[in-house]
Amino acid sequence: MLTWLVLAIFLVVGVYLIARWFVSAQPADILRALRWVGAILVVVGLGAIALSGRWNLVWALLFPALPWLMRLRVLTTMRRNARGPRAGQSSRVETRFLRMTLDHDTGDMDGEVCEGPAKGRKLSDLKLAELVELWRLCALEDEQSRAVLESYLDRIHAEWRVVAGGDAQGTRSDASGGGASPWTQTGMREAEAREILAGMARRVQMPVGNDEEFDLIAGGGGRDFAAGLAEGCALVLYKMGEGGCDILEDGGEAHIGIFRVTALKPFGSGDAFLGTTMATLAAGPGISAAVTRGAAAAAIAVSRRGCARAMPTAGEIDSFMESHAMDSTDAATD
Repeated sequence: MLTWLVLAIFLVVGVYLIARWFVSAQPADILRALRWVGAILVVVGLGAIALSGRWNLVWALLFPALPWLMRLRVLTTMRRNARGPRAGQSSRVETRFLRMTLDHDTGDMDGEVCEGPAKGRKLSDLKLAELVELWRLCALEDEQSRAVLESYLDRIHAEWRVVAGGDAQGTRSDASGGGASPWTQTGMREAEAREILAGMARRVQMPVGNDEEFDLIAGGGGRDFAAGLAEGCALVLYKMGEGGCDILEDGGEAHIGIFRVTALKPFGSGDAFLGTTMATLAAGPGISAAVTRGAAAAAIAVSRRGCARAMPTAGEIDSFMESHAMDSTDAATD
């Protein structure tokens, strides 16, 4: 009687522990445990059959089960294929001028130049003007390289077609039909477009842009254009990549450096910089403190993979600024 009581207690405790684990366990862990239990039961069953000498029972059970085992194998293969690429995988495309890589986990895209003046350099290390020149070379020499590079530029530098000029406006291979660009369709000339953009910039309380963007609006001489805007605006933030950021105000200016980091991607810093700068400015600190904090957020963002998930929290920015000194010669806000 006592033996049965002890066995019942062990059984109840075991069922309780298993149920508790089952509620909190991950589905993958449950599946793994079921596989082990199934394997143990099979081994125990085969051992019992071997000891009893009833091998005819094995064949009697095995043959009817073969069709089900084959179906299980097919279903397992379909499930594995449906899950797509496993973590840590990437896709590679190589053309005459480019060797591109797409990270499946983060969505990051980068490439290496295989031929031409920029041979051996990564696309993420090239400035927009250099990328446009590479595009022109690909457009002349290799159609496949041109198409691949356009996909990269459309993803990383949405404004590249404006910088490249009219010869890039009709090359977009999207659902719009690949015809003329909206600029051409409306009959708008480049000078008219620049005037509209400049007029919009003059109506903004705090224009923010990098040197290439201000050059694009002004048609060259972007720094002078930004300084002119400061005469009618509250202030202007003029970002210069490796040169940091200038705060331009009517009658004066201030320079904010950057934080030295190892960049893992060429995008995301602008969003982190501006979002953090505006949030800090709204909280009360002056513009210099806000831009400094924005530069720290930009540095953190480019040192992480991904985009939205790379954006730092307020606490992470505080810790970063405590452990990193500002440097006036490195890039984090372009």
